[in-house]
Amino acid sequence: MRIIYSMDTAALRNARWGMKDTKQVLEKTFRLFVLSVSWTNQWYHDIVIYGDELTLAMFEGIPVETVLIENPVPPDVWAMTKINTIRHQIGPYVHIDADFIMRKPIELSTEQVMFDRYETENFHHHYTPWLSMFRQIKQNDTIKWWQP
Repeated sequence: MRIIYSMDTAALRNARWGMKDTKQVLEKTFRLFVLSVSWTNQWYHDIVIYGDELTLAMFEGIPVETVLIENPVPPDVWAMTKINTIRHQIGPYVHIDADFIMRKPIELSTEQVMFDRYETENFHHHYTPWLSMFRQIKQNDTIKWWQP
């Protein structure tokens, strides 16, 4: 099964979350990302990194496939890179976030959805403020079945 990662550094480079030292945040993010991919690469070898030029430069010399993001998105729409990456998959895959460290092989299934937190009680707290942003994105720029 293919494992995909994605990252567009625009949000980090532009202090999207009010970060003061963007250089330090980028360095820590890159270290964590390379660590995540390196651990995963011990057990799975069909790994593809989708990213901007800065992201892909981190993986020079590491035995993974890299794909340049051709249409970077504005920093305020940082999750769009992940959505676009997922939208272009044609076979079985799992998307792993850069802060996930796989310390041992796990059963990867196309029969289940795996996620890091169950957000039924705090959904509105986390996502309601973002709905207006997603409503501004054109229909063709999102997953076809997703309607905000």
